[in-house]
Amino acid sequence: DGSPDSAGHAEKKSNAQEAAASEENTAGADAGAGDKAEATADSTNEASDSGQAGAPEDTAASGKANAAEEQPKAPSETPEERLECEVAELQEKVRSKKNNLLLALADFENEKKRHAKERESRRRKAVVNFAGKMVEIYTEFDLRFKASDTKETAALSDSCKSLQEGVDLTVNLHKSTLERFGVEQFSVEPGQPFVGARHESLGSIECEDLAVNSVAEQVQPGWHLKEGTLAPSVLRKAQVRTVRQGPESPDTWQ
Repeated sequence: DGSPDSAGHAEKKSNAQEAAASEENTAGADAGAGDKAEATADSTNEASDSGQAGAPEDTAASGKANAAEEQPKAPSETPEERLECEVAELQEKVRSKKNNLLLALADFENEKKRHAKERESRRRKAVVNFAGKMVEIYTEFDLRFKASDTKETAALSDSCKSLQEGVDLTVNLHKSTLERFGVEQFSVEPGQPFVGARHESLGSIECEDLAVNSVAEQVQPGWHLKEGTLAPSVLRKAQVRTVRQGPESPDTWQ
């Protein structure tokens, strides 16, 4: 087989194989180029579509910006105007605080007056109660002393007379001390109208010279407490007897 024909035949066969391989490579290259061209076309179309979609948005944004620029700008405040506004706000706060302070002060004054009135009422009530007890003690001393002040005292010994004089001095001292603190006796004259707040009736008698329901006579004087400009407080009512029959009472007594 080493003849020239066999060598030629082998060379032809080799050339045919190389030609087939070259054609295959060429076909593969052409296919790759086609794929690349299609990808390039697709990307170009997508870019074109996105550009067309974004165009209206850009147009709207630019229109808004132009409209905002066309609107007149509000004039900025000057330092003087800003200072005036701050001063007005501070003055309003001061007025509000002052009003609240005045209201609180008025409430405080009202509470102070109320407490002072209550304190004065309690003090006067305590003084009246204490003075009433002292008047009761004085009345006991006075009644016992007057009961023993009879003709029988002349027959008493000197020591008993000295004791009686000491009791008399004690009663007078007690009375003067009460009067120094505004506790005083008051008497009722016959013919005065009977007042339940100041008089205590121990009975009635007939009297043609005095009006009915007036005071006929006084049995025991009364006691009252005087303090400044206040009305006297009755500590012990005056014991009296009233008129049972007589002329009609004047209208001013009713």
